Amino acid sequence: MKVAIVDNNTKNLTKIKKLLKGCEILVLSLKEFKTNLVKNYNLVILTGGSGIRPVLNNSKYYKNEIDFIKKTKKPVIGICLGAQIIASAAGCKLKKLSTRVQGIENVEINKNFYKKNKIKVYESHRFSIMKASKKIEVLACSLDGIEIFKHKGKNIYGIQFHPEVLVPKNDGKKLFDYIFKLISSTPFS
Repeated sequence: MKVAIVDNNTKNLTKIKKLLKGCEILVLSLKEFKTNLVKNYNLVILTGGSGIRPVLNNSKYYKNEIDFIKKTKKPVIGICLGAQIIASAAGCKLKKLSTRVQGIENVEINKNFYKKNKIKVYESHRFSIMKASKKIEVLACSLDGIEIFKHKGKNIYGIQFHPEVLVPKNDGKKLFDYIFKLISSTPFS
């Protein structure tokens, strides 16, 4: 499988690549990203970000990614800030949290989506997806907001947590692998 990663200044690029073992990978920075550069790729991953503008109140900064989400028929997975970009493109409400969430957090999963109803994942964010739009199906939540969602009309998923950070008690990689398998089993555009 050919995967294009849009690097939104993540500290975890090497770890994300390890999640995609066996895939042909192209990495593009936020500034390099253009839709035509990923036309021959089966999946696009939007990474989290570090030391970069938040999505909330900065949609112009992420215009290329937001426009891509609105127009694409390609499968996409957004991680943390990448999920917030997808949520913003779909008209969801984002919120700045009073304190940074960092560490292992409990997540409640929709019983129709995954075999477990409760899992633990590694979080590291200051912003949250608080309210879904009509375009989004919420698949999991935590006390801080929406943790996993799917675009209702597209093969696009957002995950607020960090599956690439492999620390004890983090089930995020298992969920990433599950979503990756769902996407892989769907014919690609």
